[in-house]
Amino acid sequence: MEQLKRPRLLLIAAEVRNRLRISSLLASHYEILIPAPEEDPLRLARSRLPLLALIDLSPSSPETGLRLCRMLKTDLSPVKYVGLRARGATPPPT
Repeated sequence: MEQLKRPRLLLIAAEVRNRLRISSLLASHYEILIPAPEEDPLRLARSRLPLLALIDLSPSSPETGLRLCRMLKTDLSPVKYVGLRARGATPPPT
């Protein structure tokens, strides 16, 4: 019997705890792609073409997450993305 391929999900979260929590919730539905600390997330997205990207917009560095969202939109328009932030966190600047 042929095994069904799960859609790919790119997960960008600064905190290990958040990466583990999110990936454990979604691993049965998606192939989770988590870039290594030295790996370029955009390069990973280009090579693996995820269906969806979940991107951390943490208050510590919201510009990094927003910049990645813009780059995905420009370079890989079929990839949908969702910005994440911790409960109670201050929204990123627009």
